[in-house]
Amino acid sequence: MITIEEFKEIQQDQDYKHLGLFNRSGDPLVRFNSTNKSPGDRLEMIEKRLKSPSLIDSVYIVKGKNNTQKDTLTDDYIIVKEHETMKQTHIMPDGSIMPGATHIETLSEHKSGVYNFKEGIELNSKLIRAELENDHLKIRIEELQNIIEDLEDQLKESDTLGDEQKTPIQDFLQETLKTAIPIFDKFIELKERKIKLAEQGVTQQQQAPENPEFRNLNQDGADILDEKIKAFILVQDPETQDYLKQCYNSSNTLDGFFTMLDNYDQELFQNLKNSLNGGS
Repeated sequence: MITIEEFKEIQQDQDYKHLGLFNRSGDPLVRFNSTNKSPGDRLEMIEKRLKSPSLIDSVYIVKGKNNTQKDTLTDDYIIVKEHETMKQTHIMPDGSIMPGATHIETLSEHKSGVYNFKEGIELNSKLIRAELENDHLKIRIEELQNIIEDLEDQLKESDTLGDEQKTPIQDFLQETLKTAIPIFDKFIELKERKIKLAEQGVTQQQQAPENPEFRNLNQDGADILDEKIKAFILVQDPETQDYLKQCYNSSNTLDGFFTMLDNYDQELFQNLKNSLNGGS
């Protein structure tokens, strides 16, 4: 992830003919300039748009390409929006200014910390990953809640047979409940971890199992999504599988991989989202 100022230097080197600004979902905020408009003017418009207080997300995507053909692959750059909360100078007790430090407001009204800019960006990235994992688990929790309610109803019906007539279905239902309930514990654990991350800016490092065919994108969380993405890639046809592995291993972030896949094949990207939301 880079700032818009850093992208300006990249543009001087790459000299993209067409530039556009998009949100994380791929929706255009500033469309690509036509051949009648210069990329310099479009970059100024993008920079101005990023300063708008209506853009409340932390990251956006600037795309660059050199022709107007629709099927042209774009070079995508994840741009960090510098919110006002990251520009407040930290004042030391003696009245001096701490060099290279910014004040980051956390989600708690009573907690704050002092981080350098790089640490602030890393913290924001971890929060995004935690939100993705949390959204995925919410879907699984809703499914499990419905299953557990059905199982409890069946268990109550079985109880009416009497303790002396305990049936195999009762044993099955009781054992199933034992395996379903810990998933709720996992959800609670995730919520606590997310709160701790937001207030203290730290997270427990999790290492995904090594796979020689994949370079692990996830160094700080969202292991469930990582594994589901890998499983999705491995069931594709050989040609698509090779391309997805290349995209996966060349991406520095999950957002980068999602963007590359969406640009390559929107239907395939939709299938991936359905696979992630569907659980197994």
